[in-house]
Amino acid sequence: MFLDEVKDAHTVILSSEGFQNVLHLDLLAEFLDGFEIEVVGYLREYLAYVTSAYAQEIKGSGLASDFFFFEVRFGLNLPDFIARWRHMAKRCHWRLYDRTRLVDGNVIADFVSTAGLPLAPSRAVVDSNLSISGNLLGFKLLLNMLGLHQPEFGPSMNALVLAHPGFGGPIFLDSATQQKLRSRNSCNRVLTELFSDVSEFDFEAGNRIFDPASLEQDMKTILSEFSAFERVIGHPFIASLARGQLDAVRMAV
Repeated sequence: MFLDEVKDAHTVILSSEGFQNVLHLDLLAEFLDGFEIEVVGYLREYLAYVTSAYAQEIKGSGLASDFFFFEVRFGLNLPDFIARWRHMAKRCHWRLYDRTRLVDGNVIADFVSTAGLPLAPSRAVVDSNLSISGNLLGFKLLLNMLGLHQPEFGPSMNALVLAHPGFGGPIFLDSATQQKLRSRNSCNRVLTELFSDVSEFDFEAGNRIFDPASLEQDMKTILSEFSAFERVIGHPFIASLARGQLDAVRMAV
């Protein structure tokens, strides 16, 4: 079906975050046999990448893992990733995913410019998959641990992020942990070779998961948004949170 749809096209754009997880690029190259393949890839600073991936996995799936276990299993091998894509494509353009360095601060505009496409990209900002952080991330982790994940939670979590800055953005990591995690992966060294200067965000400015200073009020706010989900509100553990009984959560963290 795909080949039928593009048979009369001069240029075809294939875009998906899923490409980062393709292991058998030989099969992709075989599928695209006859096309002149040109790759535009966006690479992220290591901790920015792994923390974002963690938050999205907790939000969008039933994953019930703490961040540190997730990071160990993340297994990013950037040199191998770059080598495999360079092998299958005629040309590769690597871009640093840093909004201060993107054309117009926008990844779509940057892609159009890098690919040399005669298009005028939309400047509308649309993000239907906002990252979660802070106590909202902690709450979703609890739901996953209780086996309560539902794909339908997405819009409610997005609404909370838009209304409350503390529910979105980076997660907290202390300086020593940041240094340790960055030093044991080659990602940032490779990025520095490619782009010379790579900014490293200080995650001590991020939002704490299960932050005791705001936990009680945040749980009230979150549970109000989740009140339509009967399976969640009816769970004994969540019901105890609704009654303000946070001792179980404090013991768990």
